[in-house]
Amino acid sequence: MKRYDLVIIGAGPAGLMAAKTASEYGLSVAVLERKKDICKITRACGMMIVSLSGTYLGERVILNAEQKRLCFPAYGFSIPYDGPYRNFYSWQLLSYNGEIVQLGDYKTNKSKGEAGRVSATYDKSTLLRCLLREAKANSTDVFSGKTVVDARQTNEGGRVITSDGDIFEGRYVIAADGRISRTAKALGLNKERKFYGTVISVGAYLADLDLPADDVFYSIFMAEKTPMRFYIIPKATDKRVYSTSTATMDPYSDYLGALNRFMTQSRYAHWFRNAKKVESRAVVGNMISPVMNPVKGNFVFVGDTIWFQESEMTGAVISAWKAVGAITVALKEGKEALNEYTSWWQKTYANKYDFTQMVRGSTMNAFLNTEDMDFLFKHIEEALPSCLDPYEVSNHIGGAFAKLLPIMQKERPEIIAKLTKVRTSPLSKLISANIRKGFPNN
Repeated sequence: MKRYDLVIIGAGPAGLMAAKTASEYGLSVAVLERKKDICKITRACGMMIVSLSGTYLGERVILNAEQKRLCFPAYGFSIPYDGPYRNFYSWQLLSYNGEIVQLGDYKTNKSKGEAGRVSATYDKSTLLRCLLREAKANSTDVFSGKTVVDARQTNEGGRVITSDGDIFEGRYVIAADGRISRTAKALGLNKERKFYGTVISVGAYLADLDLPADDVFYSIFMAEKTPMRFYIIPKATDKRVYSTSTATMDPYSDYLGALNRFMTQSRYAHWFRNAKKVESRAVVGNMISPVMNPVKGNFVFVGDTIWFQESEMTGAVISAWKAVGAITVALKEGKEALNEYTSWWQKTYANKYDFTQMVRGSTMNAFLNTEDMDFLFKHIEEALPSCLDPYEVSNHIGGAFAKLLPIMQKERPEIIAKLTKVRTSPLSKLISANIRKGFPNN
């Protein structure tokens, strides 16, 4: 049995940020990660920085390429990043028939250079390597290939047991083991959370696409019986390569067939005529309501373990930094110091962001057909504010739709009825089919 001040479960951005910070504060730290190669990313991931053009969790990140740092000035810390990045200047939402809504005017933003970017993609493997390097430099013990199967409170702190029988004890334990967290399940953290469905995303890294612009993030509404969207995201490590995927809330749908139909038969098929597949990717994730109290005994939860869907890199490192600060004080002054982390979490995220609006937005093309989407998008003539915040975007789109009410009332009043249903129906009823088809892990 090994004992530490802090045991961290998971070595993603949240876990390694916690390890780096705690080791800098002088704590004895162990990190347990199920993957043997910690820095290898195998699942689908957009790898976008959320807040270069706006605030998220009270922060606007600064990418300092010269100093090779990602800076968080509102919180007062920075993290190392010596890898590539790739700017994009607009998030464009496209209807199946080609009507466009821009979040960030592409031409205007592009003319400003980096000052006009909506955001940038980064390489997560490099980020993990940088964080891991700094954690190890401060004597963090890192154990890869360790799958945690049980976690329990003890009189002295927390105990963690791995699949190969190893036992680790910490005066405190940070759980950073993702959306389908074994730790959260073992400690009953998910019992009060509501399940909203399982999201499947499949796709590939593709090279040599023939896109209208190579520095745009594209989201395209697909013409499928099961509502789906197609995403194209510039990849940081190679300017020829893009992350492409389709996403659906119906895990039993023909998503692979839909992917093929979109790239070979849709009006966008010519974008993929010369495409070369570099690597296939996929990811499965659940949508469950956020945790309201991220502390249970001597266990502190960060990152995706407590978020609605994804914390993004920004949320992961901020929550880890806040948690470690509270734990460091608690080690000296008592467990009450953890209340500061809980208060921050509730004020900054859990009670601030309406995650249900994100779910409602994802159902939009289940109620609007392709002609409806064409009509709405065609009449949104001005670019909306630059935005990558997954919560704020629904406010921008909703506001744009609201301005179209007079023309909808005159020409397409049935669209108003559809949008009203999406906005006002009980969420559990609105997505009841998705909930039934999903795979809850409470």
